[in-house]
Amino acid sequence: MDYKEISKRIKKARKEQKITQEQLAERMGVSVSFISQAERGKKKFNLEHIHEISYILEKPISYFIEDFSYTHNTEKIDDIILLLKEMDLKKLQLVREFIKILVSTEE
Repeated sequence: MDYKEISKRIKKARKEQKITQEQLAERMGVSVSFISQAERGKKKFNLEHIHEISYILEKPISYFIEDFSYTHNTEKIDDIILLLKEMDLKKLQLVREFIKILVSTEE
């Protein structure tokens, strides 16, 4: 797990819910100092913390711990799909053939 990325996501989700570090700490029964340090990557949230945070911040656990490289790839794929939607059939066929060649050379 990428603990720094988990910490960033927790901070982001907390701010989206308009919950302060003090409020989160109180609901979790930990110190404000712990929340602050953990959000900066100085301390690590354990799985129990993440489970509790997911409940408090109304996010699935997967939001915090999913495979981050997959997430980034998904965003790139979405960008490519938007570009593909603008192409005519002939260009799409060329792109398809090009992708087949790229994939076959990676094996």
